[in-house]
Amino acid sequence: MDDLLKHAQQLAHQASTPIIHSIEGRVAFLINQAPGSTNGSHRLAEALNQQGVDTLCMIRPDWTGDDNAEGESYIPPETTIDGVRYLYSPLHQNAQGDERATLEAVVQQLIKLLRIYRPSAVLAETAGVGLPAWVAAARLEIAFYGVAERASHCDDVENGKSSNSHYPTNPEGVASKTFVEERALKLYGVDRVQEIYKALNTYGDNQGVVSTAAIKTCHESYNVLTLLDEASERCFKHVFNFIPADALSWEQQLDQQSIDIVFVGSVLPNRNSAWHYGKKDINGAIAAPFKALLLACKEKRIPTVFWNKDDPVNYDMFIDAAKLFDYVFTVDESVINRYKQDVGHGRVYFLKLAVQEALYFPQLQGEKNGRLAFSDSWSSKDTPVRADHLEMLFDYPAEKGILDIYGGHSLPGKYKQSIFPSASLDDINEKIYKKYSVMVNANTAGCSSPLLVEKFYESLGCAVPIVSPPVSSLDHELADIVQVVNSRQEAQDKIDSLLEDDIYALKVAAQGVRLVHSKNTFRHRFAELLSKVVESKSISLLNDETLTVTAVCVSKRPWLIPRVAEMLNTQNGVNVKVIYVAHGEGADEKDVLDAFEGVESCRFMRITGEDKVLADGLNLALDSCETDVIAKIDDDDYYGPNYLLDACLALQYSGAALVGKTSFFCYVESTNDFALRFSGKHYRYFKHVQGGTLIWSRKKTGNLTFNRVRQGTDSLFLKDLLAKGCEIYSSDPFNFIHVRYANAHDHTWAISDDKFLEAAKKLDKGLQFSLAFN
Repeated sequence: MDDLLKHAQQLAHQASTPIIHSIEGRVAFLINQAPGSTNGSHRLAEALNQQGVDTLCMIRPDWTGDDNAEGESYIPPETTIDGVRYLYSPLHQNAQGDERATLEAVVQQLIKLLRIYRPSAVLAETAGVGLPAWVAAARLEIAFYGVAERASHCDDVENGKSSNSHYPTNPEGVASKTFVEERALKLYGVDRVQEIYKALNTYGDNQGVVSTAAIKTCHESYNVLTLLDEASERCFKHVFNFIPADALSWEQQLDQQSIDIVFVGSVLPNRNSAWHYGKKDINGAIAAPFKALLLACKEKRIPTVFWNKDDPVNYDMFIDAAKLFDYVFTVDESVINRYKQDVGHGRVYFLKLAVQEALYFPQLQGEKNGRLAFSDSWSSKDTPVRADHLEMLFDYPAEKGILDIYGGHSLPGKYKQSIFPSASLDDINEKIYKKYSVMVNANTAGCSSPLLVEKFYESLGCAVPIVSPPVSSLDHELADIVQVVNSRQEAQDKIDSLLEDDIYALKVAAQGVRLVHSKNTFRHRFAELLSKVVESKSISLLNDETLTVTAVCVSKRPWLIPRVAEMLNTQNGVNVKVIYVAHGEGADEKDVLDAFEGVESCRFMRITGEDKVLADGLNLALDSCETDVIAKIDDDDYYGPNYLLDACLALQYSGAALVGKTSFFCYVESTNDFALRFSGKHYRYFKHVQGGTLIWSRKKTGNLTFNRVRQGTDSLFLKDLLAKGCEIYSSDPFNFIHVRYANAHDHTWAISDDKFLEAAKKLDKGLQFSLAFN
């Protein structure tokens, strides 16, 4: 057993490949036995489900009770009992061998399952499946908790200590069980539902795995010493190398960590009481450590930056502190001249609020609920709710019973039936943005609070349209997307359009996603800050590598070259390189290079011979690519001007290795039908996307190549990606049209047009570019 436990440690310490975006509220519960409503594990899972935890029971892959035959011991791959989902993916018989080989096989099977279902935490029965479960969780960097099979096995639950009672009885089993229990974050009995739920909901900096999103980490080259409140930390923590200033060791931090910038926010850090720089403290002895830090930075020529995100309300509170900094940034343009006069220099700039892209991005977990939401977190003291706006925006949806108001306890009694408890900042994404079809803003028309703009960005970044009264000073791009209304009738018309016209609502949502993720994330804000503060370093924070794409087109149809070139020459917002691979002798190299004169570069290649297949051309192009991001372009489909930009943005915010479209527009030539295929399957992680929409990162996919087959090239590529543990994200359906030509020989997929249209929603007749391009 000692040898097996050492081997388990070696497996756990292998290079980790963390899940980039786990699913909030989902927990994998790894168990040893078959499904059953009478055992303690089932009762625990059922109780956690009732608490709002999406609990998936995964049966150990090497469970010996399964004989893969129908009967009492047969377990289906997926079944649901009392609302509890059970998953079973048994090992192949050839995968089982000695203890070490079986452990390795079970670990790999669990890693594959956990990658597919992406839980935020792992619970595991400590005996049996506990050992491979701990290894898999360690490799994926998922929080791991132990569950004793009976409550008596964990007498000291509060301190997470096991009494090591009589189960299991064999020495090897006891040793493995003890080994796992010692490595769990905590150990619980199966009847300790509330303790388990509390642990899941408070893990890590008091931000629970149940209620918070996983964050994608950006490894940037700027070392930033910070004094920020918790909300600002959350915004910037994953944008640069984040180093919170320590009141006791800041001198060593400056000396040892190659600090590039000191970045201080206007809200006092509530966890660092040693730092004081508000109006009542800045001129007293209590502010001495703060002033000493800034003085040391000046001596070391480290730029100091102050950001007041509460202007104009807290201008006077922090103006004396702002005078001590090299650079001042504000969220309110109207106070810039006042700052320049008060601080005595011109290094004062506008830096508006934004969103953290890894938190606020489109990720649907089901169909939208067809309802409207208002949250009091969208209000502040300087943006009160006005009575006339309430009636204009709330009355119609309230009368229809489709309005939910989170907070708003001071609202008139007629809205009482629509009021729910306030949603916290941590919960608003999960409870509101991911579920509701429309957000309502009812704040005053006379003020454009920076906070309100930030809330607009959050909603739009999550693909939720907004209906609002006029809001002054919104920039024109935001004003074009927010659905502004001036009367109850206008509000009713806009609400009806958004709820009844799916294509219109999704177009508005997709435009909002583009606006936010192309220029209004905190990654963009930090780049704006750097452009003012840092001169000697190249500013690579915007990740230009992701916005530079090599479009690969393998074609047997030279007569389509002008059409493909026009589509790629007119792409917005990205740097496009083209590799055109002619399959056969038809295409002329000069004609190709001349046609693609509008892109950054074009390279011509050729494959010949009857034995050549699509994969040969794609792999030849991949060998010559110099960019990380690759887009596969099919010559007989249509691509809109924002196709590559939207896909590259999705590649960034989703954290997926490949982005495509499961839901897509199509035109069937034989019937002249224009349709939307697989409606609703957008903004989700999927196993399959349309073959003409593949855009992927070579780094994340391990430079995977295509298999040499006559048919199914794209499907096999996606299957190989999933086998490597890569994630596939389905973006919105816009800016792509798949064409089904009347000549069946033009398609490798042998399916009738009628069958093809069964999974489609017919929209119109003829090619409808205005519907598909956005």
